[in-house]
This record gives sequence, structure tokens and C-alpha cells, in this order.
Amino acid sequence: MADIVKVTHYLTRESDIAEYVKVLSHYLGGARPASMLMIIPALVKPGFLLEIEVIAAQY
Repeated sequence: MADIVKVTHYLTRESDIAEYVKVLSHYLGGARPASMLMIIPALVKPGFLLEIEVIAAQY
């Protein structure tokens, strides 16, 4: 997780933010990469609730 430099989160329901942040914190631990969260009306497939784009780099 230390190589993650940016995460973009796409959620379809604003009501899911609090629970999503709990799950995200569990997996990222102490890592705090640059991050952007967007609430969008839909994803590519009906029923999908979130999409996560991760950029990682090694220096």
C-alpha cells in the first residue's frame, strides 16, 4: 500500500460514504494517498455501486 500515490473513488450513493470510508481505512491502514471521491449517477453496469481507480509508483 505504500506505493499508492492517488486514489479516485466513484460511488453511486452518497449514503454509502461513511461505511465506505471505514472499509477503505481498514485496507489502506496508515497510508494517506492523494484522493478524490465523486458521487455519480451510475456506473457502466446497472447494480455496480462503486469503482476505484488506483495509481501506484515506485521511486
